[in-house]
Amino acid sequence: MKRSAILTAAVMAIGLSATANAQLVLAPTGNMTNSINQSCGSQFTGGPVNLGGGVTYTSSNSFSVTCYTSGYGLASNGFWTGSTPYSGLNTSLGWMRFTFSSAVAAVGGTANWAPTSSPDVFIQALDAGNNVIDSYSIASISTPSGVDAGSFRGISHNVNDIYALQWTDGYVVAKDMVYGTVTATPEPASLLLVATGLGGIFGVARRRRKV
Repeated sequence: MKRSAILTAAVMAIGLSATANAQLVLAPTGNMTNSINQSCGSQFTGGPVNLGGGVTYTSSNSFSVTCYTSGYGLASNGFWTGSTPYSGLNTSLGWMRFTFSSAVAAVGGTANWAPTSSPDVFIQALDAGNNVIDSYSIASISTPSGVDAGSFRGISHNVNDIYALQWTDGYVVAKDMVYGTVTATPEPASLLLVATGLGGIFGVARRRRKV
């Protein structure tokens, strides 16, 4: 095998290993050390709204809310009073998005939704082109007649490839959102493959010198 082919295979193996292990998380992960600021004054808007720290809010619905501090009904799941500022989609179909100036590895927040408004509701991770790379239903959140109730939902990767967090459908609301990055390190299996590939390259070089 040519040296370039061996090296390419090794590099591809690292990439495939690094992008694995995407998962829905039900509690903040250890690297979610940054908070998304929502203290920008109650707004009905589709954005964009600069939330600071390189985070921008947008929504498909111009009547969505962000930094909201008033009440919001969630049908059978109760309501939020606004005692903690939050963002709400304010429509049964659509999205609200939190875009990062640089990619992160994990992001999430406390969420809830109005179950009678949509058959399902999702949390999604997007790439730099706003393409969905991970999507998970959060319809299991159930807080009958709850007040300011909800459950944490987040997405965690082991590389920094999430450029935006998106909540979709079902009059979804989200607050206390957090995010973080990771310092990626190759897994042992990938390191072994790289070592094997480099060994092959050096072996080819030695044989050529002997010839």
